[in-house]
Amino acid sequence: MDDLAVDSDEEVDYSKMDQKELKVCLQKVCLQKELKVCLQKVCLQKELKVCLQKELKVRLQKELKVCLQKELKVCLQKELKVCLQKELKVCLQKELKVCLQKELKVCLCLQKELKVCLQKELKVCLQKELKVCLQKELKVCLQKELKVCLQKELKGNKKGPLGRWDFDTQEEYSDYMNNKEALPKAAFQYGIKMSEGRKTRRFKETNEKAELDRQWKKISAIIEKRKKMEADGGDIKRPKY
Repeated sequence: MDDLAVDSDEEVDYSKMDQKELKVCLQKVCLQKELKVCLQKVCLQKELKVCLQKELKVRLQKELKVCLQKELKVCLQKELKVCLQKELKVCLQKELKVCLQKELKVCLCLQKELKVCLQKELKVCLQKELKVCLQKELKVCLQKELKVCLQKELKGNKKGPLGRWDFDTQEEYSDYMNNKEALPKAAFQYGIKMSEGRKTRRFKETNEKAELDRQWKKISAIIEKRKKMEADGGDIKRPKY
């Protein structure tokens, strides 16, 4: 390449050259032009490469920026969604708790009122039922007592045994005759004779403990009476032995 390089500023005298030299010179000139064109192409390629690299770098940066922005946006949206869900959950729990407390208070008040109303109604119902039952029982008792009184009045003060016509039915007369005790008159005059003897006198207790208890009660009453009189400041009459 150095041998073929010729300055373009030098003036070459082609008239003194022969054909061979002229041909060589022309070849040199052509080679120089071709070399110059190739150098220009290389320079252009380098510049184009640099420009392409710059543009590619810019594009890559832009695309990377866009991708990062998208990813960042997605991440922020997810985090924001999670935070909002947590806050919403907490708020809902608080509101639900407050609502439940209010409803519980209302239910307790209603339960108390219902209990009071039920107690009142139960009391009234029990009073009514008790009144009806008492009226029925009183009516039955009065009917029985009235029947007994009427029977006594109808019988009167008649002395001696009762006959068939003193009763309304044959069954009543049969019951009376079955329950009737045949006792002699002497039994009412002298008392009923028992295995231990006749019970005509009062039975005297033979239990010594009961007798001692009675005596002790009498003595205690006398002592208490004297203590009260001493506390009041009264004169006490002491027996002379």
